Amino acid sequence: MNPWSLTAAVLSFAGVTTLAYYLGRLAEQRLYTRLIKRSLTAGRDRPKSFFGDAAPQRLLTEVVLPLGRLAAPSGEEDLAVIRRLLCQAGYRSAPYNLVEAYFGLRALLALGLGALYVLWLFFAGGWTSRSLLILFLPLTAGYYLPAVILRRQASERRLKIWQELPDVLDLLNICIEAGLSLDSALYRVSRELRDIAPVLSRELAQYFLEIQSGLPRKEVLEKIVDRNQVNALSGVVNVLMQSSRLGTDIAESLKVYSVSLRTERMQAAEEQGAKVSTKLTFPMTMLILPALLLVVLGPAMIKMLEKLSQHF
Repeated sequence: MNPWSLTAAVLSFAGVTTLAYYLGRLAEQRLYTRLIKRSLTAGRDRPKSFFGDAAPQRLLTEVVLPLGRLAAPSGEEDLAVIRRLLCQAGYRSAPYNLVEAYFGLRALLALGLGALYVLWLFFAGGWTSRSLLILFLPLTAGYYLPAVILRRQASERRLKIWQELPDVLDLLNICIEAGLSLDSALYRVSRELRDIAPVLSRELAQYFLEIQSGLPRKEVLEKIVDRNQVNALSGVVNVLMQSSRLGTDIAESLKVYSVSLRTERMQAAEEQGAKVSTKLTFPMTMLILPALLLVVLGPAMIKMLEKLSQHF
């Protein structure tokens, strides 16, 4: 064996092993640091950041926000729609304007993908009229991709609220039957279900803070409905408002509504299960059936071809 090849192989193995060991120790150290920070900050409700905790603030303040000011629409109705969508996705309080950050991110991503495509054309040397037309594809994809992600996050968060609501109502009903007032019961539920129902737990914690600040209960409940736009949560709020206005038993009303929500969730699961047979029609027809026909008719076709070759 060539000694130079053996030396290169040994050096390559040593380099890859050292790099893997270093990356493993670095990942382990960061994991321990994150676990320690999480244990130290347990129980503190921090606002969800649109860019994450590790985003460079310089890029945000010097690039993203100025681009957002230029790209944001001027109509107040359009801005209200974006603010409502950001609230539904969980992005609320931040030390900067979330709408400007959102549109700045869209503009930055569009310009970045367009610049990468132009750079690829520059090195490939393929400057044609068709390539310039294709330039609009990365620009459009970069601009509309954050909008698609934001709508999906809002939809997933609404689904989580719908899934967490029956458990929250059950514990709220228990707290009210134990003698707690409605505000105290909501605060207790927000503390107890922080790990089981994190989304609704933060909403109830926000409700309690607004109640403590002196806002009327009706206004705070309407804000919860407006922030989330979930039909089931709107129904719960209507039940609470009607019970407190008419003087009926809140616990009994919540119990009935919780049962109806669980029935609705069971019916939705049965509906999804019934759709499975229809969804399996395409793979059964296009993938499994040809293979089955090949296995069943394959030997007969081979014998038929052998007989025909003997006669001809």
